[in-house]
Amino acid sequence: MLTWAATNGGDAVKNTRIIAKGGDVRALRWAHEVAKLPWDESTSLSCAAGGHLDALVYALNRGCLFHDRTSVHAAAGGHLVRPRTE
Repeated sequence: MLTWAATNGGDAVKNTRIIAKGGDVRALRWAHEVAKLPWDESTSLSCAAGGHLDALVYALNRGCLFHDRTSVHAAAGGHLVRPRTE
């Protein structure tokens, strides 16, 4: 499936975003390192929205841009916990 997505044209950034949304770091690594699919801020948004911290860290450590709304997307998905205050 991943090979098909990488080789059958279409919107390459969208394909990366879909892979990121799934949260599988191995798949994201393959898309980035092997298939050379591009990514943009939507990749970090997709990782965060799905609560996929490992995938988000992987992408950010390899140059994926951090969108200023990434944290908002994580919160909207219930993946950020508000600290308790006294």
